[in-house]
Amino acid sequence: MAKAASTNIKRKFTITNMDVPLISSLVSASAVGIASGGIGTFIILKRMALVGDALSHVALPGIALALFYAVDHSLFGEFSELSLVEFIITTSLALGAVGMVIWFAREFLFRTTTPDLARVHGFGRWFDLLLLLLFALIVSLGIKLVGTLLMGALTIIPASIAKIVVKSMKGFIVASIFLGGFISVAGLFIAETFSFLPGPSIILFGVGLFLISIVLPSPMRS
Repeated sequence: MAKAASTNIKRKFTITNMDVPLISSLVSASAVGIASGGIGTFIILKRMALVGDALSHVALPGIALALFYAVDHSLFGEFSELSLVEFIITTSLALGAVGMVIWFAREFLFRTTTPDLARVHGFGRWFDLLLLLLFALIVSLGIKLVGTLLMGALTIIPASIAKIVVKSMKGFIVASIFLGGFISVAGLFIAETFSFLPGPSIILFGVGLFLISIVLPSPMRS
């Protein structure tokens, strides 16, 4: 009886016992990760990576503690369950944000790489403002997923990996979007499986992929 009770309390996380709230959390995590990867490409190109870098450095001493001790989940994320309203709002806003990033990618790229030429083509400074607003929106959505201290890293890591392994601009954006979603979902799986907080799990998984991308032999890079 004691063994059965222990099994029920500490239930193994598998595909077969996933419930609806958890699935909705995974979908929202994927959407937030995709949006983070999309905006991250232009954050890196505009040399704004120090924003995320500063947040990450503040968080590094606490990552290990967050995995083993009870801490304020607003700092390191808590994404185990979402209400229907939260699911709809978070997922819709995240997908809407990445949709706008993709739709205005040409304008953002012009403003980032050749601002003088962008003005000639009528791409004004309001595109810079739009990019910053999308960045702020995505960061605010991701705070629940990875926490206040680690959200900056989630916008930078996927794009950093994509920049290493992909050389074309189109491939850079597509790869960063895919990696953002993959890192978020895989990290959340790890967190649920081992009862870790989602924020450190997602970021450490992303850091691991980044380190692997650095040591990849050149022929394996596109």
